[in-house]
Amino acid sequence: MRNGSKHWVAALILVALLQTAALGETELVGFNSTWKVWDRAEAPTAGWEKADYDDSSWKTLKAPFGIVSIKRSHFRQLDAGPDRKKKHISYYLRKSFGLDAPPADATELSLRINLGSSVGLGAYVNGGLVDLRRLPKDFIHDTLSKKFPYFTRYDLTKRGIDPKLLRSGKNVLAYTFHLSKPDLRGTWDKVDARLLAMGWKDNRFIAGPTVGGTFRDKAMITLDTYFPTTVVLRYGEVGAAKDRTLSSAKPANIHKLEITGLKPDTVYAYDVRATHPGSAETIEYKDGSFRTAPAAPREFTFGVWGDNRSNPHDWARVAGAMEADPRLEFTVGLGDFVANGDIYDEWEDEFFSPGRDFLARKPLWPVLGNHDSRAKYLMDLFPCTGWRRRIPDKQASKEWYTFTYGPARFLIIETHDYAWAERSPQGKFIRKTLSEATEPYVFVIGHAPPFASGYHGDGRRAKRIDAELVPLFEKHRISAYFAAHTHFYERSEKNGITYFVSGGAGAGIYAVKKGIHPYSKKAVQSYHYIRVKVTPRKATFEAISVTPHPKSNANRSAQIKVDGKVFDTHEIAPRK
Repeated sequence: MRNGSKHWVAALILVALLQTAALGETELVGFNSTWKVWDRAEAPTAGWEKADYDDSSWKTLKAPFGIVSIKRSHFRQLDAGPDRKKKHISYYLRKSFGLDAPPADATELSLRINLGSSVGLGAYVNGGLVDLRRLPKDFIHDTLSKKFPYFTRYDLTKRGIDPKLLRSGKNVLAYTFHLSKPDLRGTWDKVDARLLAMGWKDNRFIAGPTVGGTFRDKAMITLDTYFPTTVVLRYGEVGAAKDRTLSSAKPANIHKLEITGLKPDTVYAYDVRATHPGSAETIEYKDGSFRTAPAAPREFTFGVWGDNRSNPHDWARVAGAMEADPRLEFTVGLGDFVANGDIYDEWEDEFFSPGRDFLARKPLWPVLGNHDSRAKYLMDLFPCTGWRRRIPDKQASKEWYTFTYGPARFLIIETHDYAWAERSPQGKFIRKTLSEATEPYVFVIGHAPPFASGYHGDGRRAKRIDAELVPLFEKHRISAYFAAHTHFYERSEKNGITYFVSGGAGAGIYAVKKGIHPYSKKAVQSYHYIRVKVTPRKATFEAISVTPHPKSNANRSAQIKVDGKVFDTHEIAPRK
């Protein structure tokens, strides 16, 4: 099961199983259900959120819902009123469900709400308020949602709701959402809700186990469980018994397990077992693995990929292809792991679950993308980097680092704050690292490229990187620069330095537009990853296409390369 298309099929089956498991054992209200809807200018009568309320005069519509200025056929449009510049402020939804008896083993209810980030929410179970976001406690029909800054969002799921709110017979999940202003310009095309009854048996790995970038004598493995757990990790050299253990005895959701005393250049296997305190329920991940870094320079092969966000099925295929590639000792993720980094649920849905085996078996060195938004979750789950979140805003953030592997120096930089001026903390770090690097190869890695033959390729950020960082790369004769941000593959050359764009790990593929810059040598619309083999004589780069999922939007374009083969190769010599 470690080769070609069979492994991709296995990866997709795993995604389906994980998504099924994420629903828990007791689904009270599911997505795509039929709801009662009130979308009128006036408020509904009092008690609309209670189970015994008469909603016979309300509309009956099947979710998901949307609000747009122009009618669309792929979802049910709520009535926003006759004036697109003065929409209704508030919308109300009710879903009844019957129970012979409340689930006896439920320890909490979990409510998942899919809403645009421009709205406020009030949600109820049988009249009891269970979730309130960006609305005051005493809100009324015409209360506007509080405003929000970009990339300051909320989690989609409300956990820990008291299951005692349920009762035998008829129950109701009800919620209202409010716009932040009547003339709000926006589209909500997936408004929906799901309510689960969760028990200890429904515990799962939300994230991980994930292997952070490995060192010569240590490795970091992180994981996050739905309920707090204690963790035991068993490990040993491949081919031998897993007779060494590392425990995290204090119950927690997020665990950071640092394994020390390892041999360099050695492959280890590990198993993880997480147990919820006070119960016999355990969850396990078996057959994880990683290779430690070599003690002395030798040839090695690593992978590069970026922009996996938003399309988990396509990301599962790319991740499955890399996990099945036995040559990759580690990979570099170029950022934009999720669409909205501050939404907790997206890390499981878009990144960790679809890439489960890959992340557990291929050490990862990550780069911060603009969509990742310095999320606390990102900082917690990728501790190998030494990243520091900007809290409070006056404290300088740190999203850059460096490491060596064999004969190569890797420099990871942050490209979205323009914080690379000579006297800035990152600017000093970049210049110091490049001036002191004596390795035959120096790879600089960021999220944004200096140029690309497509969207983002000629914007302000690209122009500034070209004008301010590219001369620095040329001065220190770096070997190559890797970036993503533009969703396709491109190889360019300028003044003897090779520049790669690798933004095809899952996000929707962009069109290639010729003539944006003069340095392009090869540009291909493809889901893909790059395999880089580094030897004392040369470094060889191979771009490998990955066939999209049948439901992928990208599959509609005949220009998308889908053969699963090497479609571009390139070689560079070591630095002199």
